[in-house]
Amino acid sequence: AQTFHCFTQAMEVVSSPTAYSENPIANEMILSAMIIWNMAIVYHCTSRGSGNRLRRAYALYLKSWNLMESLVCHGSRGNHMIDFFTQALLNNLGGCCQELGHNDDARFWSDQLIFYAQSIGTSMSDEPSDVSALLQEQTNHFVLNAIMRLQCRPS
Repeated sequence: AQTFHCFTQAMEVVSSPTAYSENPIANEMILSAMIIWNMAIVYHCTSRGSGNRLRRAYALYLKSWNLMESLVCHGSRGNHMIDFFTQALLNNLGGCCQELGHNDDARFWSDQLIFYAQSIGTSMSDEPSDVSALLQEQTNHFVLNAIMRLQCRPS
């Protein structure tokens, strides 16, 4: 099976009560999602040839998504860190599914990533130009992965 780029960098967790959201409950959900993401990365990066480790990574990414979904279900919140994290999460969910041979699920997560990426364009104007350019570059990479997954035919 053809594989695509999975984002393997840990997320730096900032413990300020309003680091990611003015709402303290939302902030705690985002922090928890990032911690779970970091655990998933360990399983994903060490899954070479082990379906069990890859399935564990997917389960952890899914737990992370379950925490984030209600916060981002309508698209970008206008916070570049949340936008970046959400795209990386959707990218890796699709990547795990694709690596596990779950092509329909990989396409689902790819569709979700493209939908989310489209919502970012309207919120990037408030960011400094260097942050906006970096987010746009990463968005382009994630969307390219999603499009390639959508074009991939089951073997």
